[in-house]
Amino acid sequence: MTLHFSRFSVAKLSLEEDALSQFQTEKMVEAAILLADAGVDMIGWCGNSSGWLGFRAHEDLCSAITAATGIPATTSVLALNKAVSHFSIKRMGLVTPYTSQVQNAIIDNYASIGVDCGGESHLGLTQNTVIGELGESELDGQVADVTGKDIQAIFIFCTNLTSAPRVAHWEKQHGIIIFDTIITLAGGNFSQLKFEERAYRVLVSYGVDVDAVAGWLGSYGGEDSSNDISRGYFAGTIGTQRVLNLLAKYNIKATWFIPGHSLETFPEDMAAVRDAGHEIGLHGYSHENPTDMTIEQQREVLDKTYRMLTEFVGKAPRGSVAPWWETSREGAQLLLDYGIEYDHSMSHEDCQAYYLRTGDSWTPIDYKKKPDDWMKPLVKGQETGLVEIPANWYLDDLPPMMFIKGAPNSHGFMNARDVEDIWRDHFDYFYREYDEFIFPITIHPDVSGRPHAILMHERLIEHMKRHKGVEFVTMAEICDDFKSNNPTPTGAVLPAAPGAMLDRDL
Repeated sequence: MTLHFSRFSVAKLSLEEDALSQFQTEKMVEAAILLADAGVDMIGWCGNSSGWLGFRAHEDLCSAITAATGIPATTSVLALNKAVSHFSIKRMGLVTPYTSQVQNAIIDNYASIGVDCGGESHLGLTQNTVIGELGESELDGQVADVTGKDIQAIFIFCTNLTSAPRVAHWEKQHGIIIFDTIITLAGGNFSQLKFEERAYRVLVSYGVDVDAVAGWLGSYGGEDSSNDISRGYFAGTIGTQRVLNLLAKYNIKATWFIPGHSLETFPEDMAAVRDAGHEIGLHGYSHENPTDMTIEQQREVLDKTYRMLTEFVGKAPRGSVAPWWETSREGAQLLLDYGIEYDHSMSHEDCQAYYLRTGDSWTPIDYKKKPDDWMKPLVKGQETGLVEIPANWYLDDLPPMMFIKGAPNSHGFMNARDVEDIWRDHFDYFYREYDEFIFPITIHPDVSGRPHAILMHERLIEHMKRHKGVEFVTMAEICDDFKSNNPTPTGAVLPAAPGAMLDRDL
């Protein structure tokens, strides 16, 4: 792809006659004809004058350019207006370097197409050379001035500002859509070209672990602390209701992994989860670490919680999360025996589902022995038909944002925007590198029921929803999608029939 440039003179920006006379259609068409000589596929005028002249001015200009060159044309403002319509923007914040008269004309023009101005900032400048010398500090201040108002997006409305490189920074800092008219022109040009578009398919899934009091009993070392138990009570009640409200706001169905202890301690709140149509999966009884239990203890916990959830939901659970994401060959076999179809505990992949392999073995280093005793590769274990939806510590809200007194690496006070950056960077990298991927997120009402985390999730959900091909689904839906496209490995140990274990005695 190549870019070609032509220009005509615009030195002053105001509503005075000498400034308005610069925008003569004939001069602009002459500049476009020079571009046509280069054999371009699209012509775009990087200019905003129809903001105060009226949008019809640019529509007529594009018609004149196409009539003279035979090439489709657009402008910064027409491309911006197309984006405004696409995102259903009804209230904007307006940032320009212009005079009050020009600013008011722009506001009036947008009001005429149903876009009101909720906040504005302008500098009273008219000379293009002066405008082009404005620095980041001035622009940062203007954007900050209109942020926080009752607006859906900010328009950076001038193509002579050096604002385009700051857009990503402003969107992350303020959590709002920024439309810069240089960028909108580029998008408007490309959107009208006939590229072969990537067919994205992205399955985003929220896994909600309701650890609550059970987490403090089984894993976090808070069983002797009335304060920690109180924090668990918050998670099972207020935290759970807030997460339910968050998901309802965006019409998202999630998968809630509910320990038996949480189900019996908070029956009304867990019923609200079920009645909202969310999937419910296994997560131990008291968040017991499987590595600390015998296989018989694991079997008893699984049997009790499997039967509890089946009775509570009206059908057998399909998925499981091992507390602490610790599983074993024996633990996986128990899941297979109970007809569990997927697990969400292991990390062989980070954005693709796969069939779990169990029983891998490796040789620990023992410095009391000769190196030949430990210099051995990992030995692969048994293939299974258990779908693994990968777990990822970097996409888990609890490690960075929940304070645990007994954990030396516990943070608990990390800025939610730092966590948000990590999660967004994961999503953006996967979206750049893969046409199809899954994005499983692990959250806990203990953490994501807090205000700073809820606002983080709102920003992330809105970021992901702006991308083509993104769907929010349950983990059971990810499992079904994977199995429909991937046969089980030859010789794999397969899950039992769902619900078959209910007819057996322990």
